Parts: sequence; structure tokens; C-alpha cells
Amino acid sequence: MASWFEGLLETGDEPVTDLSDAAHDRFRRAAEAAAQAPPFWQFGIMLTLEDRLEEPEARRRFRQAHRGALDFLAAWWTAELPEALSDPSYGRRLAQLQVAVIDALFVAHAAGRGWDLERLSELVSRGIVAQVEAWERDAHSG
Repeated sequence: MASWFEGLLETGDEPVTDLSDAAHDRFRRAAEAAAQAPPFWQFGIMLTLEDRLEEPEARRRFRQAHRGALDFLAAWWTAELPEALSDPSYGRRLAQLQVAVIDALFVAHAAGRGWDLERLSELVSRGIVAQVEAWERDAHSG
């Protein structure tokens, strides 16, 4: 599971020249991963939604891999954000949104209602970049 997350999140060796394209690529890959619907992801989501007094080992491991993905994405976003947004809290918020969207794409695909995951990934990534641009404008004006 951890190696699958790593493959989903890995970046190329080339520097990001266009944040919009890079973000879209990340979300497109997440949509493709949702379409593959690995059984461990479904099991992990189900365990995450359970509320037991004693946490099962499988749930702990899934949540650990989830946190690892979140940490990786937070570092990626922080490194790619404009200098005016160098505070890691911006990268962390974007990573949290991305992980939530990845999980939501998985659930949407599992619902089997003909979701256009490619189009949704484009909409989300473009919206995130628009938010980054708004934060950057605010940082420069404040």
C-alpha cells in the first residue's frame, strides 16, 4: 500500500515550470488510481470510517500511509508554491485538500455513476491554482 501511494505521488526529475499543469497531472493520476480501485484502498476507507474503541492494525497502517501521502504532498506543494507563499501552512492546506479529493474521487468512482474523473481532476486542479494565485496577490498587497 505504501509503495502504491509513493508511485501515485512521485514526481519526475524535471523542475515544475507551470504549476497549473503540474497540479493537473497530479490530480489526473489520482483519478486514474481511483479508477483502478485497489482493494486495499476500499478496505482502508471502510476501516477509516469505523469508530472502534480499539483500532485495528490494518486501519492504523492505512492511516499511516495516508499521513505519509499527506506529508509528501505538503512538502511538494510548499516547494512549488511562489516565494510569497513559502509558509508551510499553505502547502499543508493544499495537500489536505488534495488527499480529500483523491479519496472522494475513489468513492465517486466506486459509486459507479459515470463520473468523468478526468474532467473533475482538471476542474479541481485549476481551482486550486486559482486559489494559489489569489493567496499570492493577497500576500503582495498585504
